[in-house]
Amino acid sequence: MRACWHITGASRGLGKALAECVLGQEDTMVYGYARHQSIFHERYVHRDTDLSVVATLESFQFDKDITCEQIVLVNNAGTLGQIAFAGNIDFDQMTSAYHTNILAVHALSNAFIRAYHQVEAKKVIINITSGAAQNAYAGWSIYCATKAAMDMLTKCLRAEMAGVANPFYTYAIAPGIMDTEMQAVIRQADETQFPRKEKFIELHATGKLIPVEQVAQAYFQFVEHCNGIEEPIQKIAL
Repeated sequence: MRACWHITGASRGLGKALAECVLGQEDTMVYGYARHQSIFHERYVHRDTDLSVVATLESFQFDKDITCEQIVLVNNAGTLGQIAFAGNIDFDQMTSAYHTNILAVHALSNAFIRAYHQVEAKKVIINITSGAAQNAYAGWSIYCATKAAMDMLTKCLRAEMAGVANPFYTYAIAPGIMDTEMQAVIRQADETQFPRKEKFIELHATGKLIPVEQVAQAYFQFVEHCNGIEEPIQKIAL
């Protein structure tokens, strides 16, 4: 295979769109990690995975019997978590979101590097971050904090690759405001717990949400042409 992609959250939204984009290319393979399968293709392998479960992360391993010119991990799976001010957040919802948004990213990146560090190939890790990593939103403390942690993890992984022969190219890239199920959840939020709700209703009403297919194509092109010298934290160029 020319390229093999591992994509978390591949059953819907950006993850599904990206998997379908990759499968639309010749000589590619996609391993999708999600709780549900929604893609059926001869070059797609579904792994039934719940990244909010710690036991899953403890035992996670990548298939080492892969021979590709390019091996990619996209840590796409994520959750907004409970939208609420501190003092009103349910602990179980908090831990589930932290497991999915940052513990899973760290665990899978660790397993990915362990599995392929001796493989001679172009190796890329893409962490799907957000503008919320850099901007504080009242009611979004879970999402903002976990995405900020993702950005710092990306910087640490990049620092560890300095001077390494055949390194892993590591980036945290924000996709912009996409038309996804997460947006629908935001529009239904309690305005007393999320004061900026009206802004997101307006974005939807005025057609300013970006189609996931467009974003997926931009991510694919980035991976195809990246060479490790790009800034590790950035927003995808559409």
